[in-house]
Amino acid sequence: FVTVDDTGIGMSERMMTGPLLDFGKSFWSSNALNEEFPQLRGKNVYPVGKFGIGFFSVFGVSSRVKVISRRYDQSSADTRALEFQSLRIRPLVRNALPDELPTDFCTRVELIVNESA
Repeated sequence: FVTVDDTGIGMSERMMTGPLLDFGKSFWSSNALNEEFPQLRGKNVYPVGKFGIGFFSVFGVSSRVKVISRRYDQSSADTRALEFQSLRIRPLVRNALPDELPTDFCTRVELIVNESA
């Protein structure tokens, strides 16, 4: 098992099922940024990721991936989980369980590393 926790801005369900899955496109230079976080445009925000390649690289070592997230300005009731059982099957989005994301983080990515990786 590998778990990565993040204290960034988090993602809404819309972001998790849209820009996160749109491989090769940058959320940070899209209209979705203006719609989700209009207050960030023009600020000195320097994202680590750019095209989603880092996220999709996890599928090279795992086919079972779970992303749990909520926007930094939302409550724990707004936390969603996006689960991938395989790249051949559409991921499932659902309400996260209360203990799936610690309150001091906005996003958690969990994966089970394949034995052949």
